Amino acid sequence: DVYGFPVPRITHSAHRFETAASAFYGPKLAAICQAAPGAIDGQYIPVGSVADSGGPAASLAAGPAATAHIMGPARLGRNPARSVVNRFGRVHELDNLYVADGSVFVTSGGFNPTLTIMALSLRMADRLTGAKHRRHRHPHRDGRVRG
Repeated sequence: DVYGFPVPRITHSAHRFETAASAFYGPKLAAICQAAPGAIDGQYIPVGSVADSGGPAASLAAGPAATAHIMGPARLGRNPARSVVNRFGRVHELDNLYVADGSVFVTSGGFNPTLTIMALSLRMADRLTGAKHRRHRHPHRDGRVRG
């Protein structure tokens, strides 16, 4: 980096399963989008086709980038030898650095991770501010909230 510290280089390429799923589902999803009432457009961009096309300039020329939830580079865990952050997102070796995104996931579930990222971020924020554990508040039958 600008201060002379080594910086990791993280690269990503589509796995053959991602490529196969993209080739199978992409055209079907594009057709559904095109058939939707009031649809303007529905396109299919194969996984990895933009990212693997030769860098940022080529990506801009090739069109909009495909999206993905990249997970795992800063995996969450108890053992500093096998993970990067603890259960609150704090980097094991640094007291003042936290990670609050999908990179802390060891693996991906079958659904969009946004709500899990939000929950982990809230837990991290509670930890940083010293807030006590939040209790779930559910309305009682009479409409009053108890918790």
